[in-house]
Amino acid sequence: MDAPGFHQWFESQNQSTGRERVRGALADSLRVLVLPEDEALRAFVATALASCAQRVQVFTAPGAEAYTAGLDPRPDIICLNAASCDAHLLRELESGPTSYAGVPVIAVAPAAKGDAEADTWLVRGASAVVRAGDVQALRYAAQTQIEFRRLESEADLLRKALSHRLGFEALFSSLSSQFIHSSAHELDDVIDHALAMVGEFMEVDRCYAFQVGEDQRMAYFSHEWCAPGIEGHRQLYPVTDVALFPWSIQMHTHRQYIYIPDVDAMPDEAATERDFYKATGTRSMIAVPVTVDRRLLGVFGLATERRKQMWLEEDIRMLEAVGQMIGNALERKRKEKALQRSEIRFREFADRMPVPIGIHDGHDFIFMNDAAVKASGYAREDILGKKFFTLIHPQDRQPVRVRMEEFAQGAQGDRREVRYITRQGEERWVDAQSCPIEFEGGQAFLVVAIDITDRKRLERQVLDISAREQIRIGQDLHDRLGQHLTGIGFKSQTLAQALAEKADPEAGVAATIVHLVTEAIVMTRNMARGLYPIELEAEGLMTALEEMAVSTQQVFGVSCRFVCEEPIMLDRSTTATHLYRIAQEAVNNAVKHGKPASVEIALAVEGDLLMLSVTDDGVGIDAGAELGEGLGMSIMSYRANTLGGTLQVEPCPSGGTRVCCTIALPQRADIDGGQRGETA
Repeated sequence: MDAPGFHQWFESQNQSTGRERVRGALADSLRVLVLPEDEALRAFVATALASCAQRVQVFTAPGAEAYTAGLDPRPDIICLNAASCDAHLLRELESGPTSYAGVPVIAVAPAAKGDAEADTWLVRGASAVVRAGDVQALRYAAQTQIEFRRLESEADLLRKALSHRLGFEALFSSLSSQFIHSSAHELDDVIDHALAMVGEFMEVDRCYAFQVGEDQRMAYFSHEWCAPGIEGHRQLYPVTDVALFPWSIQMHTHRQYIYIPDVDAMPDEAATERDFYKATGTRSMIAVPVTVDRRLLGVFGLATERRKQMWLEEDIRMLEAVGQMIGNALERKRKEKALQRSEIRFREFADRMPVPIGIHDGHDFIFMNDAAVKASGYAREDILGKKFFTLIHPQDRQPVRVRMEEFAQGAQGDRREVRYITRQGEERWVDAQSCPIEFEGGQAFLVVAIDITDRKRLERQVLDISAREQIRIGQDLHDRLGQHLTGIGFKSQTLAQALAEKADPEAGVAATIVHLVTEAIVMTRNMARGLYPIELEAEGLMTALEEMAVSTQQVFGVSCRFVCEEPIMLDRSTTATHLYRIAQEAVNNAVKHGKPASVEIALAVEGDLLMLSVTDDGVGIDAGAELGEGLGMSIMSYRANTLGGTLQVEPCPSGGTRVCCTIALPQRADIDGGQRGETA
């Protein structure tokens, strides 16, 4: 607390701890019983012990029963006339109707008696033996017994305090465990149970908790426990204006506790509170502020009505700890309610959105708006609780699973195009934006999906049209322009030979024309093959990539090789065409931007995956660098996405860049063939 204070208004009580009260009780008053009735011995005892306390009372009686009948309080010391008493009287004192066990007994023996007489009385149970008339000895014996009793009383208080402390710590540990392991909707019951345990342990009449509103203007009587026979106040004062308790609120706002051992003695500045407490029958009370983040959240307090009660400062510190625990529970409950209200608003908002919105916990769907339920084809009761990955297309599950693991390690948002399967078995594409959130008190993942199935179809159609147009142009170049140039070449060759036979000066020009036409024929064929490289046969992709490696080395002067450790047959020419175009774009990028000395094109199978990679030893790219948004990179990514695969561009450990396209292995034709090796 910022300004701790032990607020009470009895200075003497404020200074009187348990130990000091015991010491004062023994030093202020001394009650002595003289047995049997002996006026001379009474006068001797009174004179000898006059300086031992502020007030000394010496009584005489013929015997223990007579004293018991006449006087109620137990004596502090008993003085026996050893000459007139025997051991029977000592036994009677310990076992009579009013037991004096524990009261020190001083035997006053005649001066003529020797040490043997003293030993006899000590054996009988006397605390000390003094000679008659020896004032100093009697005073010393009495003071010794007083001090011994004081030490015993202090030790007993310390034992009780230690037992009290250990009991409270055990109580606190039990309450902490209950608060920690309770859900938000159980906190009210746990708080009520905590008040009952604390109230019973502290032996008070009432234990309560107030909550202060967020505007700090109203106080809500939220929890109360009352001892048997005590009327509750919660129903009488459910809501109270804090302005009615200005002194208390000021104290609590400054995070000070209030300790009132006697309501009647409250200061004048607390007159409002004093009148209220007196009207409700409160005699003693203690209240500690409940704060969270330096904000007054409420008040936790104890009160008595049947008696006045005092508490030690250690008790208050322990109550503060319990109050803080209750405060944390109230704050947790407040946040849970705020979260529930927020989630309700989110559900209402999400259901009005036209795009599918879902929330899953990494395993099962826990929320789907109306649009998402409709898009899935399932009934709401069927989709909620359904495994998240069962809706994802099998070829897209692994990338999504990897991203989920990245979320668990602290990654934030993610956006990707994925496929899902409806209840009717239809495959649909969505542009899914996902991010981790907290929902219903736990970690979850929000997914907002926009259906792009129609766009995907159009893009595929555009790509297919483009591919068909390239094939048509390639065929026209090969079948029409190529044949036409071939015809021109033959005629040019005939003309050049005729001119050479006549030794015509123009024969050299004709020979040059023949050479140029031949080069044009070669260029036309290469262009045609570049536009339509994949033969319809299953091994067309391997052949085309091998020719790409040869052509790259011839045209650019860069060492290029194709590596394929085992034959890979593709029955789908569309898949082969997309992979070829990806390799073609990657090789062109490497040669133009990487300045490599060598390039490797590799085709391999790993498990159920087909991997196409292009690796160069050029200048490379920085790790973590943002990839360009150029048309070539976008088309490569789209082609990989069209095949249901992924495209990864990364720097090589030894320098250079590696472009890798990974797709699920298409159906392969099982044919025999030798191992295709490397082509330089």
